[in-house]
Amino acid sequence: MTNVISSDASVVITSGTGTTQPDLSVTNYVIGYAEPLAVTGYSTNFTPTDFDASTNLVVTHSLSEQDVVIQVYDNDVWIIPDTITLTGTGTATVSLVSFPTATGTVVVASSAASTYVDPFVPADLVASNLTVQHNFGAKEVIVQVYDESDNYMIPDSITWAGVNSVTIGMQSYLTTTGTVVIVSGN
Repeated sequence: MTNVISSDASVVITSGTGTTQPDLSVTNYVIGYAEPLAVTGYSTNFTPTDFDASTNLVVTHSLSEQDVVIQVYDNDVWIIPDTITLTGTGTATVSLVSFPTATGTVVVASSAASTYVDPFVPADLVASNLTVQHNFGAKEVIVQVYDESDNYMIPDSITWAGVNSVTIGMQSYLTTTGTVVIVSGN
């Protein structure tokens, strides 16, 4: 696994072989993208000594907005935190209860020019799916979903529906209201 972080930590590229996450169906979805992304970002390294008593990691970033994308790596392997809670502009709490010995990096990204934010309600679901039209003209996007309390959610699936939209499987969240954040490097 190879990580490349620009000198100002605004671009993070990950490539190589990762691990399969149980109970997660990801179809035609790019976790690492091999070209520089036009995003503003922040990254910080952590060890278990940085956790609070509940195995949470409080991340204070310098980005001036709350709609951000957060990825977590444990020794260069993408992991799915138990929860990510956006606690206000410039802060997030990442729960790593399932990874109490994790040592790695938290990456926070945002970009007004390359970010699409779309609120949704249960009535927006069609056949348990949420289709989001982002109009980036590219399949290579990062998708994250948050509930109405700003908690990170892991959708049942994410499928490209062409170069301008994604279909998000929400079978486990049929009554949820929330927000989809999509970031593109194009």
